Amino acid sequence: MKKLIFVEILVLVLLIAIALFAIFDPIPGLMDLIIPTEPSTAPPTEVSTEAPTEPPTEPPTEPPTEPPTEAPTEPLETYPPVPIDLSESWIPFLYGHRVTAPNYFVYDLSNEVFITMSEGIEEARIYPASITKLFSAYVALKYIDDNKVITVGEELSLIDSNSSIAGLKVEDQLTAKQLVAAMLLPSGNDATYTLAAAVGRELADDEEMLPADAVERFVKQMNKEAQKLDFVDSNFVTPDGIHDEDHYI
Repeated sequence: MKKLIFVEILVLVLLIAIALFAIFDPIPGLMDLIIPTEPSTAPPTEVSTEAPTEPPTEPPTEPPTEPPTEAPTEPLETYPPVPIDLSESWIPFLYGHRVTAPNYFVYDLSNEVFITMSEGIEEARIYPASITKLFSAYVALKYIDDNKVITVGEELSLIDSNSSIAGLKVEDQLTAKQLVAAMLLPSGNDATYTLAAAVGRELADDEEMLPADAVERFVKQMNKEAQKLDFVDSNFVTPDGIHDEDHYI
């Protein structure tokens, strides 16, 4: 009786052990020895050693862009110039306020007539001040190449202390054209005397002429040119127009 109970307990322990091995499989392959399984008929799977290849990615296709269409260009219409009668309205038309200058005139170059002028201007002796520089530039460019390089010299000492200047310094080098710009834009008397001295030396054919003598020679030429142009009752004393009783138009 005792042996039978012992055998039953041993069988029970073995069944429990087999169940635990089946669940946890602590020793790989042991269960195949205890409970053999039928071999699989499926072909063995080969492991590829090549790197996986991704399908080629094509760049996204953009919708075709049509070239911008330009609007057809039509020839611009041309219109004849519109004549403007300034005989009555030129002052407000051009300036919008009353002219306060003591002497003025407006001249129509096309018809060669005076439109308006200040009273008594035909008989008045007018001191032109810096407007003189317009005539100085005209005379200078008749006798000197506008690309000639001129060195600023001691003629700067001749300008009036109250002069408007362009900021030139002795030994500066500028072309005649640049000096004209410095004369007319900032109304530089320093540029005016520099150019006048250079042209005076050209006229005298003497590069060593003193600055005062060279400027005097230039002013003499200004008066000659004025006579050629029928400047009536005009006289120039300086190239920059600093006030002088004998400098008038």
